[in-house]
Amino acid sequence: MTVIGLCGNIASGKSLAAAIMSEWGAKVIDTDRISREVVEIGQPAYIDIVKSFGSDYLEADGSIDRRKLASLVFTDENSRQQLNQITHPRIREQALLRIVEAKSKGTKVVVLEVPLLIEAGFDDLVDQIWLVRANKQRIYQRIIKRDQISMKAATARLASQMTAKEQSTYADIIIENNGNIEQLRRQLWKRYQEINKEK
Repeated sequence: MTVIGLCGNIASGKSLAAAIMSEWGAKVIDTDRISREVVEIGQPAYIDIVKSFGSDYLEADGSIDRRKLASLVFTDENSRQQLNQITHPRIREQALLRIVEAKSKGTKVVVLEVPLLIEAGFDDLVDQIWLVRANKQRIYQRIIKRDQISMKAATARLASQMTAKEQSTYADIIIENNGNIEQLRRQLWKRYQEINKEK
């Protein structure tokens, strides 16, 4: 089994790349989805977040107000580190369990989609690091349109992440996503076939 660590800056196109490889039979483990699961009401991470940040960051139904918390952590480094210390160990634990489960089922390719693969120290869980990158203009356009946030907020989110140039020093494969979906698909298919040939 080959575990691909799929990383890249916010709005670079990681989820689209993962969805394409899923069509070809890869098992996708989305750590963004796991991050939502580990902070559900009653979970240990949820309890720690409420203790650390207070009830001001809860929705009316008691769930975490993710948008409000994001506004804080993307503008305050200490808060961001505090949140990461709460969530990252739980996300890692769940990701590892799902990798082991995929291996037990005979899965050939697992795509571990992790925005902060290097920063969070998840790179030791993967066999290869694939970086999806796009130019800043495209990234800003995508963030603002997708998340309905201001340029200032988009800049803060991007600034909280390792740059694509820094990430590229760790990457085994770099996928450029400045074109259309077919161009992305062709790049991915070429690399995906290489993995299957190795088996």
